[in-house]
Formats: sequence, C-alpha cells, structure tokens
Amino acid sequence: MIFFLVWTVFVFTFLVASLPTNIVYIAIFALVDFAFLLVASSYFAAADGNITSSTGLKKAGGVFCFLAGLVGWSVASWPILTTLLSLLSVSLCGHF
Repeated sequence: MIFFLVWTVFVFTFLVASLPTNIVYIAIFALVDFAFLLVASSYFAAADGNITSSTGLKKAGGVFCFLAGLVGWSVASWPILTTLLSLLSVSLCGHF
C-alpha cells in the first residue's frame, strides 16, 4: 500500500519534470501515475473490506499501465520505423 503511494509521488515528480519536453512523455508519466494511484487505492479498498471494488481498481490500473506501454512502444519504435520507411522509399524510388 505504502509502496504504491511512494511510487505515485515519485512518478508525479517525473511527470512535472517532463512537462517542458513533449506530449508523449507527459502521456506516459500521466498514465503510469494514474495506474499507481488506482492500484494504491485498490489496497485501501481491500483493507476496508470492499473486495469487488478492489479487484476493479486493480484491473483499471492494469489497463492504464497497458496504455502507457503502448505509448512507450510507439516512442521506441518511431526511430526504427522512420529509418525503415526512408530506406524503403529510397529503394522503391530507384526502381520506379
């Protein structure tokens, strides 16, 4: 419980630090921060005896982590794809 709260605050500092960079990094840190907040709140709900809401909050946190992973994958694959597409367009333009 405390672990996820500490990570929520820690990732929030990364979110604030990423504000001058670009929208993709802001989206990644916002999604991860919200996921940690949901998982931390699921432990509080479980401590209160609300098992069904705890399960729902953990699943929602997993969805936000998955979305952050998709955004991160797009950032990581963008330089590779642009290099590949530029090489493909050069090779195709030479033949047509």
